[in-house]
Amino acid sequence: MITKKFITKLAIACALLGGATATLANASETALTNNTVAHANTVTKKYIWHKGTPKELRGNYRIIHIAKHPLSSKYFWAVWTITTKQVNFDEMNWPTRLGYKVRYRYIGPHRYELKYNIRKNGYIVATKNYRSYLGKKGKNLISYANNYTTKGNVYHKAKKR
Repeated sequence: MITKKFITKLAIACALLGGATATLANASETALTNNTVAHANTVTKKYIWHKGTPKELRGNYRIIHIAKHPLSSKYFWAVWTITTKQVNFDEMNWPTRLGYKVRYRYIGPHRYELKYNIRKNGYIVATKNYRSYLGKKGKNLISYANNYTTKGNVYHKAKKR
């Protein structure tokens, strides 16, 4: 954020170096009155919902916590399968969560909010407008608990099942 104190120090420095203070004074007035210039880091895009899934997130991702024995309580696996119009989440000891009517919006660098309906499958209840917060870091998919968290579960790129 540009402050008046910073601009006056900058004007004094330019005057000492022989710069044009008149143009700097005009630039400082426009910088203070125009919010888009003075607060460039706070200007964001309007969140627009798009149909389908973002190309960046499409693919198969998996997470596996391997213990010494597969029947151990520490053994766990989960798989995300993201196609153009579907989001499927398969987890150990749970039926597959089948997502359809997918919409998404961009919420930050490599972060998206996906909103979709879930079909009834086994003891998974049918749900409308279920929200998932997903991101991409390198080749890995990150599943966030909500829009504001910075840490999440990391799923590695997997071959097609």
